[in-house]
Amino acid sequence: MQEQVPEKYGNYTYFVREVEYPTAMRKAAGGDNHFVEYCRLPVNAPTNGEEHLQQVLSIPELVNVGFVPQKHLKTTVVDKIKLNDDHSLLAFTVDIGNHERCTGGLKDMETG
Repeated sequence: MQEQVPEKYGNYTYFVREVEYPTAMRKAAGGDNHFVEYCRLPVNAPTNGEEHLQQVLSIPELVNVGFVPQKHLKTTVVDKIKLNDDHSLLAFTVDIGNHERCTGGLKDMETG
Protein backbone atom coordinates (compact mmCIF):
# COMPACT_ATOMS: atom_id res chain seq x y z
CA MET A 1 0.00 0.00 0.00
CA GLN A 2 1.41 3.38 -1.00
CA GLU A 3 0.64 6.48 1.08
CA GLN A 4 1.37 10.14 0.51
CA VAL A 5 2.62 12.73 2.99
CA PRO A 6 -0.12 13.53 5.53
CA GLU A 7 -1.38 17.10 6.01
CA LYS A 8 -2.74 18.44 9.29
CA TYR A 9 -5.86 20.54 8.80
CA GLY A 10 -7.84 21.57 11.87
CA ASN A 11 -8.48 18.61 14.18
CA TYR A 12 -7.62 16.02 11.53
CA THR A 13 -4.66 14.72 9.59
CA TYR A 14 -5.62 14.09 5.95
CA PHE A 15 -3.79 11.80 3.55
CA VAL A 16 -4.19 9.76 0.40
CA ARG A 17 -3.42 6.08 0.16
CA GLU A 18 -3.57 3.42 -2.50
CA VAL A 19 -5.66 0.35 -1.63
CA GLU A 20 -6.93 -2.72 -3.48
CA TYR A 21 -10.32 -2.78 -5.15
CA PRO A 22 -12.90 -5.10 -3.60
CA THR A 23 -12.93 -8.38 -5.54
CA ALA A 24 -16.40 -7.66 -6.97
CA MET A 25 -15.14 -4.44 -8.64
CA ARG A 26 -11.89 -5.69 -10.15
CA LYS A 27 -13.42 -6.71 -13.48
CA ALA A 28 -15.03 -3.27 -13.92
CA ALA A 29 -11.68 -1.69 -13.07
CA GLY A 30 -10.19 -3.32 -16.15
CA GLY A 31 -7.48 -5.30 -14.45
CA ASP A 32 -6.31 -2.40 -12.30
CA ASN A 33 -6.34 -3.74 -8.75
CA HIS A 34 -5.74 -0.45 -6.89
CA PHE A 35 -7.52 2.85 -6.36
CA VAL A 36 -6.83 6.06 -4.45
CA GLU A 37 -8.66 6.56 -1.17
CA TYR A 38 -8.80 9.91 0.63
CA CYS A 39 -8.64 9.41 4.42
CA ARG A 40 -8.38 11.26 7.71
CA LEU A 41 -7.36 10.56 11.29
CA PRO A 42 -8.19 12.69 14.32
CA VAL A 43 -5.01 14.55 15.35
CA ASN A 44 -4.94 12.89 18.78
CA ALA A 45 -5.46 9.34 17.43
CA PRO A 46 -2.60 6.82 17.48
CA THR A 47 -0.82 6.77 14.11
CA ASN A 48 -1.30 3.01 13.87
CA GLY A 49 -4.96 3.18 14.94
CA GLU A 50 -6.87 1.77 11.95
CA GLU A 51 -10.02 1.85 14.10
CA HIS A 52 -9.83 5.68 14.10
CA LEU A 53 -9.22 5.91 10.35
CA GLN A 54 -12.07 7.57 8.45
CA GLN A 55 -12.52 7.24 4.72
CA VAL A 56 -13.20 10.68 3.29
CA LEU A 57 -13.84 9.76 -0.36
CA SER A 58 -13.12 7.06 -2.93
CA ILE A 59 -14.44 6.19 -6.38
CA PRO A 60 -15.71 2.72 -5.28
CA GLU A 61 -17.73 4.47 -2.57
CA LEU A 62 -19.30 6.72 -5.23
CA VAL A 63 -20.11 3.63 -7.33
CA ASN A 64 -21.75 1.93 -4.34
CA VAL A 65 -24.10 4.87 -3.70
CA GLY A 66 -24.97 5.23 -7.41
CA PHE A 67 -23.16 8.54 -7.99
CA VAL A 68 -20.81 6.97 -10.57
CA PRO A 69 -21.92 4.18 -12.94
CA GLN A 70 -19.81 1.03 -12.44
CA LYS A 71 -18.89 1.01 -16.16
CA HIS A 72 -16.96 4.28 -15.51
CA LEU A 73 -15.10 2.96 -12.47
CA LYS A 74 -11.75 2.82 -14.28
CA THR A 75 -12.05 6.21 -15.99
CA THR A 76 -13.41 8.37 -13.15
CA VAL A 77 -11.08 10.62 -11.18
CA VAL A 78 -11.55 12.92 -8.21
CA ASP A 79 -10.91 16.49 -9.36
CA LYS A 80 -11.25 18.64 -6.22
CA ILE A 81 -12.13 18.19 -2.56
CA LYS A 82 -13.06 20.97 -0.10
CA LEU A 83 -14.17 20.71 3.53
CA ASN A 84 -16.20 23.26 5.45
CA ASP A 85 -14.69 24.90 8.55
CA ASP A 86 -15.91 22.30 11.07
CA HIS A 87 -15.08 19.36 8.77
CA SER A 88 -18.67 18.09 8.78
CA LEU A 89 -19.35 18.58 5.05
CA LEU A 90 -17.24 17.63 2.06
CA ALA A 91 -17.74 19.18 -1.36
CA PHE A 92 -16.14 17.35 -4.27
CA THR A 93 -16.01 17.24 -8.03
CA VAL A 94 -15.31 14.15 -10.12
CA ASP A 95 -14.64 13.67 -13.81
CA ILE A 96 -16.89 10.72 -14.62
CA GLY A 97 -15.64 8.75 -17.59
CA ASN A 98 -12.69 11.10 -18.20
CA HIS A 99 -14.74 13.42 -20.42
CA GLU A 100 -13.29 16.61 -18.88
CA ARG A 101 -16.73 17.56 -17.54
CA CYS A 102 -16.86 17.58 -13.76
CA THR A 103 -19.87 16.65 -11.65
CA GLY A 104 -20.13 17.95 -8.10
CA GLY A 105 -21.45 16.40 -4.95
CA LEU A 106 -21.70 16.86 -1.19
CA LYS A 107 -21.01 14.33 1.54
CA ASP A 108 -22.09 14.63 5.16
CA MET A 109 -19.01 13.46 7.06
CA GLU A 110 -21.06 12.64 10.17
CA THR A 111 -23.50 10.25 8.47
CA GLY A 112 -21.48 9.20 5.42
